[in-house]
Amino acid sequence: MNLLLNSLFSSLLIATAPANQKPSFDCAKAQSSAEKMVCQNAELAALDREVARLYHLALTGPHINPERKKELTAMQIGWIKGRDDCWKASNKKQCIIDHYVIRAHELRQAYFDARSQDNKGITVGPFALKCKGINAEISLSYINSHPGYAYLTWLNEHSLVLKQAPSGSGARYSAKLDDGQYEFWTKGNQASLTTPGKSAVSCKLEPTG
Repeated sequence: MNLLLNSLFSSLLIATAPANQKPSFDCAKAQSSAEKMVCQNAELAALDREVARLYHLALTGPHINPERKKELTAMQIGWIKGRDDCWKASNKKQCIIDHYVIRAHELRQAYFDARSQDNKGITVGPFALKCKGINAEISLSYINSHPGYAYLTWLNEHSLVLKQAPSGSGARYSAKLDDGQYEFWTKGNQASLTTPGKSAVSCKLEPTG
């Protein structure tokens, strides 16, 4: 188990810049301001390609049935509309990033086939994160983009998109939100989580099925 986890987590520190910097859609047909921003930014384009890859795997995989396929298609259309609404946000780029990171996690968590070709993508997870003092299992996914991101969610009401930050050992992610600073650090299957106004709590990561 530890060997598997160490192998997975070590990949988070490997930079793999894609040769193709274009998004999954035709930029000549981009209409929304979000689509145009994705076309002009290599980081956003990489996130777009990954979400499109995960969506295609989930939609065409052997484990999906017609009912779930219909549901998946509808949810993807709704997600695109939500991403395009980022023109209303004060920080449009961060809003778009958040939408891509969260959608990648949702696809990986809900559809087994979305995780069937991880050697071809930039996402890892989901993992179960158990932290002392938090009476709930946290679901965690990584996006190994440039920069990288970690997404944590628990109890259907808490969620964090954290950006990778410099670290002398392991991988560190941080986010500054309205209520304060969040820090997440991981090395192997050990981790720690710091929330605003509280001391860091130790956590343990485990793979999920």
